[in-house]
Amino acid sequence: MYEQGLPLKRLHNALGKAAGMGVHDSQSRLWENQVCRSRSFWTRFEPRFRETFEAQLDSIPSDQLYLAINSVSKNPIRVDSDEVTYNLHIIIRFELERQLFAGYLSVKDIPEA
Repeated sequence: MYEQGLPLKRLHNALGKAAGMGVHDSQSRLWENQVCRSRSFWTRFEPRFRETFEAQLDSIPSDQLYLAINSVSKNPIRVDSDEVTYNLHIIIRFELERQLFAGYLSVKDIPEA
């Protein structure tokens, strides 16, 4: 969605290009983890979702579906994390990088840290 908003008349110069992966990451974070997991989004989208997956969702009530969409669990992969633990991935990575650059942590010790 971020790139859809870039000006077409600037397509062949820097103003028509994506600013970088940081912007992509923040935009996907906003849409995937904040907007698309919200109650208001699912109130509007659920009927269409149920039409598409009618057999799979037939016996699942709306509240149970919403809780499943918003489940929280440990996941070692940041981009597969839920809306709660995703932020923890960023915090831990920042703290590890800070220790690494300050010389308190060596590269070989990163996996254990």
